[in-house]
Amino acid sequence: MSIHWRGRLVLLFFSLLSCSSLQATHIIGGEIGYTNVSGYTYQVTLSIYGDCAGSSFPTLPNAIPHIEIYKNSASWSYMDLTLTGPGVEVTPVCVSEASNTTCVSTTGTIPGVMKFVYSGTVTLDGPSSNWTFFFNSQFGGSLGAGRSNAITNIVQGSKMALQATLNNVGGPNSSALFTTIPTPFFCINLPQEYNQGGVDPDGDQLSFSLVPGLTADNTGVLQGPVSYIAPYTYSDPLATVPGSFNFNATNGQMSFTPNLVQTSLVVNQITETRGGVVVGTCMREMNLVVLSNCNNQPPFASIPTSTYGSFGADRTITLCNLITNPQFVLQVTDPDAGQHVNVTVTGLPGSATTSIAGNNTSNPVVTINWTIPQPTVPGVYNFYVNCADDGCPLSSKQTFAYTVI
Repeated sequence: MSIHWRGRLVLLFFSLLSCSSLQATHIIGGEIGYTNVSGYTYQVTLSIYGDCAGSSFPTLPNAIPHIEIYKNSASWSYMDLTLTGPGVEVTPVCVSEASNTTCVSTTGTIPGVMKFVYSGTVTLDGPSSNWTFFFNSQFGGSLGAGRSNAITNIVQGSKMALQATLNNVGGPNSSALFTTIPTPFFCINLPQEYNQGGVDPDGDQLSFSLVPGLTADNTGVLQGPVSYIAPYTYSDPLATVPGSFNFNATNGQMSFTPNLVQTSLVVNQITETRGGVVVGTCMREMNLVVLSNCNNQPPFASIPTSTYGSFGADRTITLCNLITNPQFVLQVTDPDAGQHVNVTVTGLPGSATTSIAGNNTSNPVVTINWTIPQPTVPGVYNFYVNCADDGCPLSSKQTFAYTVI
């Protein structure tokens, strides 16, 4: 990749993300969830993804996110979260340019993204079918989670708010987890795959949806959904080649080919169901940035071969409950000659094993032995193959969901 190309990419990135400090350019996304500690005690966690070049970014290590807690839609209490450790850089940058991001140096020329995790513990007063943990956009003091004016698919001026819900009438619950780090940079006119890698620590059945972004006023009061600019909606949020956009509610896979330079708000929600009853939801929002003048094609994971049956074009296979120990084999490739791909697999049950031959080469091969204990609970199970190439300066990452029914 030429220096000329890299310079144009960086200039374009900063022109997309630059705006006044009052609009909090330090934030490009976030997610909220909770974990049951014991009984009615829960740890609430908020992750914030910060733009290291944002004018208010240095305030994030000292931020105190405010969480409102509602019971049956009525205000019950509140809590303030604290930072759990130093921020972790998650920029999809190649190794040779890792010291040249805006997270590492104020003179860095590559856009950097850093993840901050905040948490706190609260003890609820008993069971309810409708608990809500609501991040009301407030970080303490005068700092609020204002969305960037660079976002192109919503009306400017909103503040980012996030919520997770809990139904603990039937027992304790922990929200689903996002196992993939969101990568917000994409190249125009190249097919893309985007997935949150949702898994559930309690083994609940998961479903996935695109939902409206939420906004709060300057005092932290929920104002409802953001306003989308036509023709964009929360369920069709991107400018794409006609017919290329698809969202799979079973595994959260979003496929698209962007055809315009854009910074688009995309919000995902995971819903957990146990015995046919919804026991919780959690959400993540990200700004997806589509760049022009970049030609790093993303890596690709194939449809697997299987010792029992065949995967469909949507990477889904249905197995009889009596089948034991099926094996799945898939290949990962990169269209760009000379690039290498690092592969990881997440979301597999504890009884499954994975081996990756030729990892960090141009053609890794993934073998999964899905050991099924008998009897096993019928249901829908998702696992995720995460692929990252070594393109430079920004690598391309894709996550592919595979569904076993």
